[in-house]
Amino acid sequence: DEQVRTATQYQVQRLDRQARESAQARDYFQGLGKVRSGTKAGGWFSHTYLDFNELDHARQNLDPIARLLLTDVRVWASHTFDAQREAYVRVRKLDFDFQRDETLPFLDLRTKEQFDLDLAYYDFPCGGANLRAGRSFMLMGRGLVLADVLDGLQVRRRFDSGFVLEGLAGTSLHRQDNLDTRVLGFDRGHNDRHFVGLQGSYRTKHRGILYHGFALSQIDETVSEDPNQDLLDFQYQSHYVGAGPSGTLHHPLGFATAALVQPGSSRGLDAR
Repeated sequence: DEQVRTATQYQVQRLDRQARESAQARDYFQGLGKVRSGTKAGGWFSHTYLDFNELDHARQNLDPIARLLLTDVRVWASHTFDAQREAYVRVRKLDFDFQRDETLPFLDLRTKEQFDLDLAYYDFPCGGANLRAGRSFMLMGRGLVLADVLDGLQVRRRFDSGFVLEGLAGTSLHRQDNLDTRVLGFDRGHNDRHFVGLQGSYRTKHRGILYHGFALSQIDETVSEDPNQDLLDFQYQSHYVGAGPSGTLHHPLGFATAALVQPGSSRGLDAR
């Protein structure tokens, strides 16, 4: 049942968003206070209980999923060499314990429940730029087109004028479901999407308004579990251009805007 599968996939993706949010939080606190060299380690675990009711918004239908108990365990370690060099690694183990109707189709959760590398990157300077290489949280614009954990490289250069130039190149993780659920194995690691992006931003000195603009390309090279399906070629290549200001109108009232254009092509459907 496609409705059951879609509802379940949404819940799994929503719960797994914690990895991205915690990665952002780490970046926010980075650099506060005096930088001290050395090694640190830690971790956390959590239990989340959800009770599902009227997933299809119809009271007369029985819910295919009744309850979920999610166990989330994360362990991390980092080593700071100096103010510009740091290595960070975090591993994860999730367990999705669903109470559901066993007769209905369901997502394959093995790629999400396996012991896996959550984040692993190295920050270092190169010339006048700062680089981050490895598995890390990557963001483009306001996060409408890209806000996820990818394997790849990020580059950031700040100029004396205050202008900041950023670039990224990354590839999706196999534990993430493919957005195209028509691909056989979309929930079993068949997800190979590559991203390349460039972004520029500038914050005004007078009112602190941040202006940004970016360009991002996504190349889909996913291969289906069934070689016969690859003949249809569902691969979708999308490109994004966006810009917009953000800032504070009057404390505590703020604003954020973004205008986006998205061209693309799907060779399988021969459409643009």
